Amino acid sequence: MKLNIFCLPALMLIFASCTNSKQIKRVEVTDSPDSISGCYSYSKNNDLVSLSIKDTAGIIIGNLAYNIYEKDSNTGTINGKMKGDTLLADYTFQSEGTESVRQVAFLRSGKNFQEGFGEVEERNGKTVFKNPNTLTFENMILEPVPCEK
Repeated sequence: MKLNIFCLPALMLIFASCTNSKQIKRVEVTDSPDSISGCYSYSKNNDLVSLSIKDTAGIIIGNLAYNIYEKDSNTGTINGKMKGDTLLADYTFQSEGTESVRQVAFLRSGKNFQEGFGEVEERNGKTVFKNPNTLTFENMILEPVPCEK
């Protein structure tokens, strides 16, 4: 009988430790306020440019679409990196049934992106900027928009 008296508290302690499970708190991971991941759009005079990007460990991937009035539209993917405040990426797209690759540049200004333009050349099967340091960033400002789900 003495054995049962000593075993009862031990069993209660074991039982209590088994039922006292830790609660797991789920934390939603969100991008920091200065993260570039998100969706951006430019719309003016029947022109539409849509950009959706995600920063994955310094590699910027996403989708880019141009629908410029009275020009062929094209849609594709981008893959690049931020160099200072400039996104420099390869844009792989389909236009008129042909796949092409050209370099694109977007300057980050606040929460917006502004497309860059400059002299280009053909190199290794893709169109690239001759000198990315001499790009001009003009009127096409892409502003943050809600991403479609």
